[in-house]
Amino acid sequence: MTKTSTSLNVAHQLSERGHEVAMVDLDKDGHLTSLLGYERQLADGEDIGDAIFGATDPSDLLVETDFGLHLLPATEDLETVEGKMKDQSFGVKLIRSEVVEPLVAGDIDYVLIDPPGGRGMLHDAALVAVQRVIVPLIPSAGSVSGLENLLRRSLVPLRREVPLDIVAITPNMMRESLAQESGEQMLARELNTNEEFGETAMDLTYEGFDHYLPEYARVEPEFFEAVADDSRSVTSEYPDIPKPGIRYRKAINDATRHGLPLAEWDAANDQVAAFDALAERVELASPDPRRKRGEVADA
Repeated sequence: MTKTSTSLNVAHQLSERGHEVAMVDLDKDGHLTSLLGYERQLADGEDIGDAIFGATDPSDLLVETDFGLHLLPATEDLETVEGKMKDQSFGVKLIRSEVVEPLVAGDIDYVLIDPPGGRGMLHDAALVAVQRVIVPLIPSAGSVSGLENLLRRSLVPLRREVPLDIVAITPNMMRESLAQESGEQMLARELNTNEEFGETAMDLTYEGFDHYLPEYARVEPEFFEAVADDSRSVTSEYPDIPKPGIRYRKAINDATRHGLPLAEWDAANDQVAAFDALAERVELASPDPRRKRGEVADA
């Protein structure tokens, strides 16, 4: 499961909680736009560049999905948009000032951005625009070191300019049992105990990585002590082996492939609760939407 499906599912759960939610696709490949069936918007009509550099109201660029979300589609001209932003003195702040703030000053309560992969002006502008970040990690070599690089190279420098913070770090696509040596075990251990990257985590975030884990991703550090001790029987001490993170489910892939949130595809799926927990963290980390609209209107 990728950042795109995470964005889609968290946005949908926020909508289910009664909010008006807009998703902004800043991925140059337009993955979210294509998944939702708006390929035509990639090449046709006005786009986000017209809102940033012209007089277009960003709300006029939104299209509504069949399940109640609003989408500001990607465009084939995103590279051109990024180039123009680089030429501006405060280009990294333009998406916030010209797109996000006008949207939340209107009828939109939350704006979720699917950012481009890799670093660059658009990536940093996306972080500045929303100022709250959900970091999905898959159980593969380098996931936590990649998180460390994201913090050191992007989040920490940008935090000096804007009140940027992490809403959640969530392990994704977890399959294997934590009782056996695996990428899942390594990722869960590093996030819950801060062993390998603990000092860096404290330096970069002022908290260990475990501070940002939702409840569904937490594992008692004592469990990993038991796993590391060959003289102990993990299955005897822990009859119910922890299954942290968002678990791999075929239904998640099927839903994403059909351009739907998981809850629209399979409402009874056990992983819907994880996405709802992330939506709740977004609510708790963000200003009340009605009060925020007032602040923007008064600015």
